[in-house]
Amino acid sequence: MLLRWLSLDEVSRGIRELGRVTEKQANAAALAERLERRLGVAAPVVAPKILLVIGSDTGRLDDIWFIRKNSLQGAALHAAGARNAVDEAVVGQPHLSLERLVALDPDGIVVLTAKTEAGDATLAPYRKLTTLRAVRDGRLSLMAAPEAYVNGPRVLALIDRLVPVVVRMGQGR
Repeated sequence: MLLRWLSLDEVSRGIRELGRVTEKQANAAALAERLERRLGVAAPVVAPKILLVIGSDTGRLDDIWFIRKNSLQGAALHAAGARNAVDEAVVGQPHLSLERLVALDPDGIVVLTAKTEAGDATLAPYRKLTTLRAVRDGRLSLMAAPEAYVNGPRVLALIDRLVPVVVRMGQGR
């Protein structure tokens, strides 16, 4: 059995299908409903535009991978009260050029890492982009968030972790 597992809808359907196959329909339905309730919110109309990027320790910005609006993690960003800086649904690899990053000019940038020991060097290439509003206004953040790297219920923890960052990045816009 092959289950697509990227968007909230796909994850919910997959959980229900796994519940059916394992004869745990009630548990699966409860979990799917919990995910849908927390993550199934529209992006706020008036909110900071935040770019969630996957951290890289290359020290370069020639390979910027971002969190899609139409992904489970993108839904977590909306649930935390922000709009995704990349406003369109993306199919395929979520990759940004440096030129596109500058054109987007997000209100805030959150660099997500799976490693808890990720250091300030991960942010260094972004800090050089002083033309970006997020950099000029000090709205650049590093977040060690292993829960952002999974497509399952653990992503709910990402919402609570993002809320204070979103609030901070939305102040004074």
